[in-house]
Amino acid sequence: FKEKEVNLQVAEKLAKQIKMKLGIPIYLSRDGDYELSLEQRLQPASKPDVDIWLLLHAQAALSPAPHGVSLFIRPDEVTQVLSDEAKAEPVESVSRELAAQLALTLRQAGFEVNGIYPSPLLSLGRGSLPTVQVELGYLSHPDELSSLQDGDYQERLAQALYQGIHGFAKSKKEKVNGLN
Repeated sequence: FKEKEVNLQVAEKLAKQIKMKLGIPIYLSRDGDYELSLEQRLQPASKPDVDIWLLLHAQAALSPAPHGVSLFIRPDEVTQVLSDEAKAEPVESVSRELAAQLALTLRQAGFEVNGIYPSPLLSLGRGSLPTVQVELGYLSHPDELSSLQDGDYQERLAQALYQGIHGFAKSKKEKVNGLN
């Protein structure tokens, strides 16, 4: 069993949810088992109609004890701002909003969420793009490894992520409508 397998399976399930329920385009950086260059991995984030950049991974630890979902965002030092049309706001805070919404819906679905952490190694994509890396669980934790391989568990993860994305989009739309 490989990390890339669970990542792709959850990504495909999430993409299906978004396409079916929201009817918006989804760009996956990969749709099979092959290597990508950094440029190829970041290419979908450079498209003008991309509104969020979600990176799905699974992690491992030297000990089998750590478990749960962890969310990573760009560090607080990020000083880039949104486009001129929007209120100038550090990118990190928009990414934090997305991560907080994802954490909420994951917890509501019964997943243990360890927290939201800054990550200086996070792929940036476009500078103003809300970006969250979701570590779906620990491959080094025997029970979590078993769960991550289960299709129903993956579906629950995808559904919780979809709910988080939908909630984030809804709150952004309400903010925009509230300004008009």
